[in-house]
Amino acid sequence: MTDSQKEKIGERLKLARLSKNATVVEFYSPLTAYPNNLSSVENGSRNLGSRLAHQIISFHNLNPDWLFKGEKPIYLDQQYRDWE
Repeated sequence: MTDSQKEKIGERLKLARLSKNATVVEFYSPLTAYPNNLSSVENGSRNLGSRLAHQIISFHNLNPDWLFKGEKPIYLDQQYRDWE
């Protein structure tokens, strides 16, 4: 993963977290014992591991295509709301 990709994934995670008005601890603590470490992912200085990425995607219902490629919608349930 390039530095640019790490930064973009981190920016998207932060955007998802802020869209829920959540702190780092509130957003990540259900998934890891060390939620503050995820701030390093959000600022692009640390890679997001595949297992934790899967947990974040599943728990918060994030669209994996959005997280990794920037393709909307952000949340999977938005796909269905847009069709109504």
